Amino acid sequence: MAQCLGAVLGALALKAVVNSTIEDNFSLGGCTITVIAPGPNGPVTLALETAQALWLKIFCTFVLFFASIWMAYDHRQAKALGLVTALSIVGLVLGLLVFISTTVTSKRGYAGVGMNPARCLGPAIVRGGHLWDGHWIFWIGPTISGVAFYVYTEIIPPKHFQAKYGYKHDFVGVVKDLFGSNV
Repeated sequence: MAQCLGAVLGALALKAVVNSTIEDNFSLGGCTITVIAPGPNGPVTLALETAQALWLKIFCTFVLFFASIWMAYDHRQAKALGLVTALSIVGLVLGLLVFISTTVTSKRGYAGVGMNPARCLGPAIVRGGHLWDGHWIFWIGPTISGVAFYVYTEIIPPKHFQAKYGYKHDFVGVVKDLFGSNV
């Protein structure tokens, strides 16, 4: 909720200081699938295919989860590489994912894989319009990746993930603890 509110406030602040031409060209810093650009005979709609955008979100978010969980949260990796090196690798992977997602599509206005759907929500609420076209992709893609990564970690034998206290970030275990369930 705080990130969503922060994204809305940030988009409002950006709208207050940016002129309308820059706002139109960069969609107010929002996540775009569809871009409306000036053409020779009036406005032209340039769109990234929905399936391509969804698969990019799923794949890139899964790779980010894989790199960050196995590098930063696995105590063996962090200890062997050092915390600074492990986190630098995660940052490098994130930068490469955004670079790859923007160059693969090569569509004007597409901001690449946002990895944070709350960041896309603020400009969509403030500016509206075409920012809502395909906005669901920025929420569903990471959700599918999260579920896929969770399933992936559940099928890996525990001996391959030797965190000091087992699966500390196990979603089902956290939910059970929250609700005091014996399920």
